[in-house]
Amino acid sequence: MTFEYETKLHHWVNRVAFQIRAEMQKRIKESGLDISVEEWAMLMILWEDGATPMNNLAEKTLRDRTTVTRLIDRLVTKGLVERVAAPEDRRLVVVETTDRSNDIRGALISSALSLIDETTESVSSEDLATTLQTLRQISNRISAIQSNK
Repeated sequence: MTFEYETKLHHWVNRVAFQIRAEMQKRIKESGLDISVEEWAMLMILWEDGATPMNNLAEKTLRDRTTVTRLIDRLVTKGLVERVAAPEDRRLVVVETTDRSNDIRGALISSALSLIDETTESVSSEDLATTLQTLRQISNRISAIQSNK
């Protein structure tokens, strides 16, 4: 029995994810910023959502709490985020961005948008919309499978 992996959507999703990660890391490095793609992804969530509890960051990034803690520790060391008590419940610790991370926000978003534009310029808006819809459906299905176990 053969698998013919190159005919499977999942192979291409994984391949493209690795390519995007490598190219984005290269662009971040070229911009002179000392930040990993994983740290950048965490900052993107915090910029969008504001102060966020660690468990929410773990859920959003699909990472375990230990990995999120290590990522946040590195971002704290770099002065890009800080842990603070939540205003509504001081027993809860949330992570929020610092002025320093907000200073690099524009450069990182610009790099990401440039990469998105360059890699999708030959793909029609209809195909992009269909692809996005399909990937969301697959993600939702995987979540449903995982919650049933």
